[in-house]
Amino acid sequence: MTRVAIRSQVYRNNIPSKKEHGQIYYSKLHFDLSKSTKQESSAEYYTVKEAMDKFKLTRDSVYGILQFHEIKREKHGRFVRFLKVDFDKVMECK
Repeated sequence: MTRVAIRSQVYRNNIPSKKEHGQIYYSKLHFDLSKSTKQESSAEYYTVKEAMDKFKLTRDSVYGILQFHEIKREKHGRFVRFLKVDFDKVMECK
């Protein structure tokens, strides 16, 4: 990774760092955890686009289901994510 990419990763994930004698040291544990959680967490969540494709729904239908069944959602960047387990459970009932 480039220095800019490393610094960006550190800033986004609040990775502890310290500066000694002109060298910057980052927590290896925190850095590794920040890289692995993105891959693992994306497997647990649907985005609206993924739910639309899988269940052949419109965008408005997905948001309606989320609101009606009060499924918790989070905004991740510009995408809305919600748990696959909750959405699958609702879609099984239909």
